[in-house]
Amino acid sequence: MQALHYADIVRTGNSEWRLATEVRQSLWVAGYAERELLNATHAQLLELGRSGNRELAGGTIPRCLFAMAGQAYHMASLGQTEQALTLYSQAVKGFLTGEQWLAANLAEEQEARGILREKSTAGTVSSGNGVLSRE
Repeated sequence: MQALHYADIVRTGNSEWRLATEVRQSLWVAGYAERELLNATHAQLLELGRSGNRELAGGTIPRCLFAMAGQAYHMASLGQTEQALTLYSQAVKGFLTGEQWLAANLAEEQEARGILREKSTAGTVSSGNGVLSRE
């Protein structure tokens, strides 16, 4: 993990780390050419979020993999869009946390990339978008 940070391909914030946007974009392009590899990666990350060691969250394992929004992201990427929309919807309910922000941003990204139908998340993550305007 330290090598990723030294290579400047990750960004940190809110005691969390994530791949830099430009790195993720280059992986998307490569992933479209290698669809089987991309699907295997999403499946592994989804499984890690479901059964990984939560004590490693935010350090070795990105915390977002354990969140409903992170799991929805990988489900949608695997073509499980109805289940993903359900999780995105659940992620924006309840007390205001970073989960609403994450759900809104990930869903919007997936709409822009054609993974989710455009406007399919309008009612699903609208309260998450409201969080964006309040923060």
